[in-house]
Amino acid sequence: MLKYFAGILIVLSVSISFSVKAQNTDTWRLQLRRAIDSEAVTDSLFDKLDKVSPKPPLVGGYLGALYGLKAKYTWNPYSKLKYVDNAQDAFAAAVKKDPHNMEIRFLRLSVEVNLPAFLRMSRHVDEDRVQIIEQLQAKNYPGNNNRDLTITIIKYVMENGRCSPEEIERLNEQLALLK
Repeated sequence: MLKYFAGILIVLSVSISFSVKAQNTDTWRLQLRRAIDSEAVTDSLFDKLDKVSPKPPLVGGYLGALYGLKAKYTWNPYSKLKYVDNAQDAFAAAVKKDPHNMEIRFLRLSVEVNLPAFLRMSRHVDEDRVQIIEQLQAKNYPGNNNRDLTITIIKYVMENGRCSPEEIERLNEQLALLK
């Protein structure tokens, strides 16, 4: 009987853990959208995610995006470059740990397409775009098959990912499957 009870507790704790992680990820996504227009939200979310230990790859991706936003909000050119370097490092580590994660690729692409070309730090845009399209075609959708997030990613890549006409066509096909 005790083994049975222990087994139920393990299953419940794992289920609750997955539920809490999903809720946290949804909260992070909402806060990141707010952070685009708010330095205070950027700093608050950064502080929360920076304390997560150990850091799963998706947390590293969000930290990369937040470093990018910190660069946006600082006026000091040296600090801007330091934040962009930190973003690049965070994204590199996250992609290395989870190279097929569409959400991490999307976060990196969204930062890199917004960097000034003279910095020459947008070297992953093509790689990320291709990987996102491959993951869409394999139906490896982000966020536990989060339909809205997937549609957002597709539309963003179509508008900002420097797509070829063939890639636009494939993205439109994926979009049609989700509607």
